[in-house]
Amino acid sequence: DGIIHISRISAAIEVDTPIHSHDPETPSEIEIQIGKHVAELIEDGATLQMGIGGIPNVVLNNLMNHKRLGIHTEMFSDGILPLIEEGIITGEEKEVKTGK
Repeated sequence: DGIIHISRISAAIEVDTPIHSHDPETPSEIEIQIGKHVAELIEDGATLQMGIGGIPNVVLNNLMNHKRLGIHTEMFSDGILPLIEEGIITGEEKEVKTGK
């Protein structure tokens, strides 16, 4: 379970340095084609496990017409944010941590 209540933390160190970031590269034509094909395989209501990189970003870019998607993953890219903002990722059909 990746959710820890603050009452269970006995010590913490505040750090004032920027989080490492990586500017995404322009996807290749092959990555674009793979991303489109993968996005076509995803059904409305599906729960996704996404990583980071060129192909996951292209897949995410092609999910704007989907509905009620969920995310259950250890890491993800900024490509998820527009899907959350547009109400496409809701988590409402996830079996684990429904709605999160």
